[in-house]
Amino acid sequence: MLVDLGDPVPNGSTAQKTRRLIELMKDCRVELLIVDEVNHLLDKDSGRILKTPCDWLKNLMNATNIPVVLFGTQGQAR
Repeated sequence: MLVDLGDPVPNGSTAQKTRRLIELMKDCRVELLIVDEVNHLLDKDSGRILKTPCDWLKNLMNATNIPVVLFGTQGQAR
């Protein structure tokens, strides 16, 4: 996302990249974030939700106040 929004140096720690992403999303006036393949937020062996990436996405949503649409293939219920 950093590259697509024009970040000239899309590297650094997760916290640094997240701060830049939030600012770029605001500066670029992003109105909607569509995330595909959210099925990868589930552990494919256990079917459990991967907490760290889900928390990151939730924090991004809260920090930007931008609507988010999530898409993905249906996983198996366990």
